[in-house]
Amino acid sequence: MTTQTKRFIELSDLLGLRFECKECHASLFLPLSKVLIASRLRSCPHCNHPWLAVMNGQSGTSVYGDVSEVVDAVRKLASRFDGTLGFPVGCSMLVEVADKGSEK
Repeated sequence: MTTQTKRFIELSDLLGLRFECKECHASLFLPLSKVLIASRLRSCPHCNHPWLAVMNGQSGTSVYGDVSEVVDAVRKLASRFDGTLGFPVGCSMLVEVADKGSEK
């Protein structure tokens, strides 16, 4: 017999983004309810290890815009599905979350 457990969350359950430094493992939580200034995520606030400023070894490349776009999209979708933006949506949307403790 095979069993499977799936975990789903509603967009309105998404509270924020958590960043963890790959160098020192300090973490930072940024709530979606507040304005996100992604450029402040240039480096770890604890050890100053580069975070979003330089990616793939290319100087000057950043993912600030990508992070901001994800946050904006989640906020917009959550508003659409909870009716805040003025029209009813005929379904619900859930995000499936991986269980990192289980084997794949």
